[in-house]
Amino acid sequence: MNKALKIYLIVAVVIVALLTLMQLNKKPILDWRKNYNLKSKAPFGLYVFNQEADNLFNHKLKRSKESPYDFYSKDSLKSAHNILIINKEYDIESRNKVLKQVYKGSNALLIGDWVLSDYFDTLRIHIQNFYNDSSTLLSFTDTTRNAKMNIDKLPNYRGFYMLKDRNHEYLGKVEVKGADSYFSNFVKVSYGKGAFYIHADPMILTNYYLLQVGNEKYVEQVFSYLPHDKHTIWFIDNQVMVDESPMRFILQHPALRYAWYCMLIGMLAFIIFRGKRMQRIIPIVKPLPNTSVEFVKNIGNLYLNEGNVKDMMNKKAAYFLHKVRTDLLLDTSKLNREFEEKLQLKTNATIEDVEEAIQCIRIAQDNHTVVYEKDLIAMNKLLDKIYK
Repeated sequence: MNKALKIYLIVAVVIVALLTLMQLNKKPILDWRKNYNLKSKAPFGLYVFNQEADNLFNHKLKRSKESPYDFYSKDSLKSAHNILIINKEYDIESRNKVLKQVYKGSNALLIGDWVLSDYFDTLRIHIQNFYNDSSTLLSFTDTTRNAKMNIDKLPNYRGFYMLKDRNHEYLGKVEVKGADSYFSNFVKVSYGKGAFYIHADPMILTNYYLLQVGNEKYVEQVFSYLPHDKHTIWFIDNQVMVDESPMRFILQHPALRYAWYCMLIGMLAFIIFRGKRMQRIIPIVKPLPNTSVEFVKNIGNLYLNEGNVKDMMNKKAAYFLHKVRTDLLLDTSKLNREFEEKLQLKTNATIEDVEEAIQCIRIAQDNHTVVYEKDLIAMNKLLDKIYK
């Protein structure tokens, strides 16, 4: 690793260490938005209520991720039951299914504000806004229910007013500090054999208020209007329950999130430095082809096309004598009887073939002798027979 890469590595490590220390010492920021998310532990999430809901309904609670239309289209529950919808607006078909179930004898508790407006025209009730900078105090009109809840953070400032109808009943009220009048935030509307219970402030179910001592009594008394001997169907938002992404879980926890970022930075650094240390791919170099045979063929074709038989016999004789000198270590300066005997002993050829071959060599070396193609062929065969 060269000096520049070492400097880059040191700088990267220092930056990661500083970022980690800054994040560890950073105070977590609370999300004060009204999300009403069953998984959220933020102040205005519904995590605490979701955990305690089974006990609140005596373990007769069923959560359904389907819309009321899809759920009741299966006709899976024929007997009268309780229906719970929290700050969720469904389509007209789902609303009609809920109205039909209540008309047949079920009871529905709707907790929300403007998102429940689809039911208001049918039930002949209307919602109104009142503006005040102070907190609001929620209580019941029934004096036997003495629980109260003070909404001091982001109150909705919404209430109901109803047409004069014997099917309507005020159950809860909102008292505003400094005001002489109060508004109704909890009403009952009889519908067929059943009834709708509508509460205008879903803030009562959020983590921030449920964790305050005494507020749980107010919530218990709100739900006490539903018959506890019947099963309750809680229609929850599909998007709330499908929050199962592993990455979302990691990013929601600071320790896991910082570990994930450090791992990504480490992998990036590893790829960069690993790429610089890796040897480049050595290209495959093809060896030069052996063209000796091709060269010999070309030379042979050249001599054959030229038709110089004398020259070809001379070169064949010279090549043969060269091989005898180099391989058999015989002196070829004098082609006499002694040379013929030594050549015969070295090659194990007959003395007649050796004598005839020497005679052909002499003819090839004699510039005044006329030769023909048959003489070249005969000498070539004879020399190859003696020593190839």
